[in-house]
Amino acid sequence: MNSEFGKYDNYFMEDQFVNLVAGSRELRELLELGQGVLVCFPLIIWEIFYQLYRGRKMAQAEGVHRVSHLFSQMMAETVVGRMGTGKFSAHCRDNLFGAALATLYLGRELLIQLPTDLTKTANRIWRLEEQIRRQHLAGRASGKVEELLAGLGQFALGMTYARKIGYLKGAKARSEERLKELAAGLMEHFQGAGPVEKLVLAGLEGEQKLERQWAALAGWSGPGGSWGQDSFDRAVRLAGKLVGSPKLERLTRRLGRMKELFTSGDNFSWKPGMTLGNDLNRLVPDELVLMSHPRLGRDFRRRFQEEALWLQGDEGPREIVGGIVCLDNSGSMEGPKEEVAKALTLALWQRVQRQKGEMTVIMFGGPEDPLQIIRLLPDSPLEEAMAVGELFLRSRSTDYEKPLRAALELLEKQPGLKAGITFITDGICRLNEDFLKEFSTRKQNLGFQVTGVVVTYGQTATDGLEAFSDRLLVSTDLLGHDIINELLSDPLSKPKADS
Repeated sequence: MNSEFGKYDNYFMEDQFVNLVAGSRELRELLELGQGVLVCFPLIIWEIFYQLYRGRKMAQAEGVHRVSHLFSQMMAETVVGRMGTGKFSAHCRDNLFGAALATLYLGRELLIQLPTDLTKTANRIWRLEEQIRRQHLAGRASGKVEELLAGLGQFALGMTYARKIGYLKGAKARSEERLKELAAGLMEHFQGAGPVEKLVLAGLEGEQKLERQWAALAGWSGPGGSWGQDSFDRAVRLAGKLVGSPKLERLTRRLGRMKELFTSGDNFSWKPGMTLGNDLNRLVPDELVLMSHPRLGRDFRRRFQEEALWLQGDEGPREIVGGIVCLDNSGSMEGPKEEVAKALTLALWQRVQRQKGEMTVIMFGGPEDPLQIIRLLPDSPLEEAMAVGELFLRSRSTDYEKPLRAALELLEKQPGLKAGITFITDGICRLNEDFLKEFSTRKQNLGFQVTGVVVTYGQTATDGLEAFSDRLLVSTDLLGHDIINELLSDPLSKPKADS
């Protein structure tokens, strides 16, 4: 790389990193703690960040701390290791957030694994480099004073400064010789099996933790799939919470896999003024592409029949897009069924969020259990969605009527809400005939649909849901993969078609 370009790139990236650190308490604490152990620790962290972000080592540093800079590059390169290539580079290369997250975790592991002997020698080198810098500055200052005195004819006094200059040059030469000895010893020690093993271990430990962190962030990312717009420290704390809870981490893995499997209709984002329908004259450009796609054309035709294509909207007031999910939280759901049901619920939420819509989750158990109602808006903090994954009632019975009544009340209170109900359960419940008749009448008046989702294995009981659902999906793989595309492809907000 051109040395002049490399120098300016260093300045540019340093400015980026300084701004990032200024806004992150997590990174500042890491640097302060590390510098208390190893004086050049901030240089190592800066170099790690640069190598992850740029995919190469920083341009050779100039100035007083050349040995410390070289040592920092070698430390960073050993710790980063294979993370600079392969799948990890996709998270970090030219990605400020991804590179900072990786730097934070690698830095923490490095601090744990720092070899003591290596640290002591590196600190002595830094102090010696500082001493050489001071000797150099004092020598230059004495030389200027000597020139000034000679110009004024003060030759006797000038000789004093000349002797001082000679002493400083000798001291500097001795310091530089000592620096060479320490640098040679440092390099020899650095190349030993023990220190290298510790640094490689730090990289591997950081890599394993990062894999879990990235999986968590990918599973819970909002519209656009990026955390770059969010607070760095907040994202770090939330990711730590996700991987710190076995239940939430399992749910995160399921949610992430569902997002990978769902591709149909998810290649464009909602924009103000877009509506749903089947008017081919108002199709958005993305839908025109899908129409002629060899594989996605079939889905296009299905959504045409269901009036679920994305259209350019008119200038009139936009109806509120939303949905209601009734989520069974009774004891019979405990285990994999609960995890699949909640992953499906959160996948639905992310789908609605992309439409700038809102979703209400009604979590229910038995007749004696109070309903837990969580309203998720487009800008709701992630903690509110995570509450869906954390809450579980463990009631001994199941009551379908209570959540359905609550859903009806919500729809009647918001007549402008174009919403449907998605009812997720294991199918073990029944409703009395009087309520079914009442529900059918009110549903017809409000004009919405109910999608029933049964999450189960072995024998499937669907009678209870069939009694009030317009569409029934049954998942028996304990993963939700067998229904995810069908569930998410049909917009949650689609109202019932007029008969």
